[in-house]
Amino acid sequence: ASKLQSSLTYLSMTNIGRDLESLNVIKVLDSCLKLQFIDLANNRTVSLAIPSSDVKPFNNASTTRIVNNNLLYLKASTCCINSQILVQFASQYIALQYLNIAGSTINDSAVEILSLYCKDLLELNLCDCVSVTDRGIEQISRNLKKLQVIDLSNTLSGDGKPIMDRQYTDKTIRSLLGDAKLLIELSVCNQIGITLTSKWLRKVFPIKGNYSLQKFDLRGCDSLSSNYLSTIL
Repeated sequence: ASKLQSSLTYLSMTNIGRDLESLNVIKVLDSCLKLQFIDLANNRTVSLAIPSSDVKPFNNASTTRIVNNNLLYLKASTCCINSQILVQFASQYIALQYLNIAGSTINDSAVEILSLYCKDLLELNLCDCVSVTDRGIEQISRNLKKLQVIDLSNTLSGDGKPIMDRQYTDKTIRSLLGDAKLLIELSVCNQIGITLTSKWLRKVFPIKGNYSLQKFDLRGCDSLSSNYLSTIL
């Protein structure tokens, strides 16, 4: 290994464009075994797909491929990540603590499998992942016991409306505030399906809910009922 491969811990390659290939990114990840932080944001051609012949079976050392078990932080917002690729990647890099895959075309099933592989996740950004619903967040809330920060915000389109109408409901808030006991930051900007009127939020949360939450970002949640807001706060 070169000196750089044996010492590199931080790598940022944002906005590089079409010349950045997924296979080369994977090679970098696995050759720089001390690499802990990598930022690939805004590289729309990068999918992080691993050749099937190189996928290491979970908890199986029979393959010759060496996986970087030190990778803790991955920012891959606005890259080309779909459900299959997320599942594959999560099965290989299970030590992840911070994951930003905003704008990815992933679904509930992929999110659930992610939560089963990457148990140490502390921060998760699923902004604009429009195919994820209450069901996926319910699994995240149950499985990621260390989760501290989650962003489920929705970007506004050019006409000022959310790009996904009523993606999440109060079921998501119930799951996170009820099961994610270490959660300190929750962002659901522009999620107009959230009203904070569910019976659980009004009756059960004040007694059994999450009291570790420090930041609750509800900007743009235009369906909020101010009458019930004071009940949970």
